[in-house]
Amino acid sequence: ITSYDESSLATLPWDTVPMVLIATREHELDQRLLEYSLKRETRFLGVIGSDRKAKMQIKRLRAKGVSELDIARVRCPVGLLIDAQTPAEIAVSICGELIRVVRNQA
Repeated sequence: ITSYDESSLATLPWDTVPMVLIATREHELDQRLLEYSLKRETRFLGVIGSDRKAKMQIKRLRAKGVSELDIARVRCPVGLLIDAQTPAEIAVSICGELIRVVRNQA
């Protein structure tokens, strides 16, 4: 895609029930992408971030009337709990979680 506006996001292959991982440098953009993705069926919906960021996202979603069922679909922070600290370790923990989803839902 060439931008993050809704018309560009709509061109993504949503009909395949995708796994979505949101990992931008902007919390506001992450929130917009998360809200957009929650309107679609996903096999996995994760956002890179801290526990604090996750709490703020949930607070914003609730304020917008998003259901608790939809909020429960979101994985944030994303990744297996392996005490990852470096970017490479965090990437491995995320890959591990994605593999687990694929294997458990295949």
